Amino acid sequence: MEDSVARTIEVDGAPVLGVDTGLGREQFARSGRGRLAAGPGRLVTAAGTYSQWKLEGNTEIDGRVFVYGTAFSGVPFLNLAQTDADAALAALAVAGRCAAEDSEAPPPLPASLFVGSDGSLLILPEKEVIRALDVSGNLVDGASRWMHSGLGRSETTLFTLAALAYRLLSGSAPFDAAGAEAVALDIRDGRAMPLRFASPGVDPEFARLVDDALGIAGGEKRPRPTLADFSTALTHANGVSTLRKEISEAERKLIEAEGERYRARLEAITGRKRFFRKNSTKIIAVSASVAIIALAVWSVVAGKSPQFDTVGLSPRDVAMTFYSAYSELETEKMQACVTSGAAKNDIDAAINMFVISRVRSAYERDGGFLSASKWVASGSPETTKTIFGLVDLRIEETGRPDELIVLYSFFAPGQGVEEREDHVSLLQKDKRWKIKNVERKVRSKN
Repeated sequence: MEDSVARTIEVDGAPVLGVDTGLGREQFARSGRGRLAAGPGRLVTAAGTYSQWKLEGNTEIDGRVFVYGTAFSGVPFLNLAQTDADAALAALAVAGRCAAEDSEAPPPLPASLFVGSDGSLLILPEKEVIRALDVSGNLVDGASRWMHSGLGRSETTLFTLAALAYRLLSGSAPFDAAGAEAVALDIRDGRAMPLRFASPGVDPEFARLVDDALGIAGGEKRPRPTLADFSTALTHANGVSTLRKEISEAERKLIEAEGERYRARLEAITGRKRFFRKNSTKIIAVSASVAIIALAVWSVVAGKSPQFDTVGLSPRDVAMTFYSAYSELETEKMQACVTSGAAKNDIDAAINMFVISRVRSAYERDGGFLSASKWVASGSPETTKTIFGLVDLRIEETGRPDELIVLYSFFAPGQGVEEREDHVSLLQKDKRWKIKNVERKVRSKN
């Protein structure tokens, strides 16, 4: 069973809830985490009202640093799921209502979720939970198989709630591969058995809602439900027992046979997707041989485009323009947002993708490039186009006008999905803010 990352400890004789960082004091200090910069968690009452739960300090136990906040009397979600599935389902409904009203609420990962005896919840800060799971080596079971890295905040929470509801009803995770890379591939491809096959007898409407939230419609792409709709369905479910009915042995055999046919069809669909991704680098290599011709054509067209200028834009606006232009391959805008030589690798990558997409368009008679944001917004459908760009763009202030932190998920062929954290430095000259340097950290890669 996946354990929670937190436990009750004592500081100055009083109980607090501590998260083991896995770091010694010197390592902790060097990491900069003494500032406790992780976003706040949430305390949620059974009625759905919520308040922030913040880390308040750190202490050392047996040579390791624990960060801590106010004590909470409750049990880890997965412990509760083992003993009282109905109460666990009700907890998911409360978490869903909170997230639907509070767009900044952290996703209720099983390792971060505590449930009180009165139905109240504690959802620990996402960043601190991810760090602790990474240190403990439990990132796959504690977070990776319950999160979709290519979705925005509310859709990520929707995915997590649906995955945990799937587990409560079927006894297993929807994406149960052994390793992080395999789990990420399965989530991306929707490679999982629909809930009605994993749990024969489950309510068909609720099962369909869970499947749609997880993107496992088996080749039939349907829109994801809204977080509000899903949390309402959880609230009205009134317990796991009401969502399942006893079925005859004959009905069970029919469902199992249909499930086996579905599994075969799913493997064929997944195989085609992965074959194309595996061989997309060969297509790119062939395309590169004629790239210089396409680049020359692009240069002529670009030369006739109206020039973009950052005059009057705030540092945040400049960063937003630069990263948005990256996704759309608008390299003229990217160049206008930076000082000479800055972000060269990003601009070169956008130019190369522009060239490759034009070459593919020429010999395939179809656009070879699809921005990641448009692909995700359309439900991540099966496609032969190259997915490139970023989603879930978030810009955080640092307190200085010339420094920003930019967080996003980046898609690129042959690279999978990278969770990036860019520290962006800017300077102002002639009433224009421009990016002078980008320091990048890849937080995770799927």
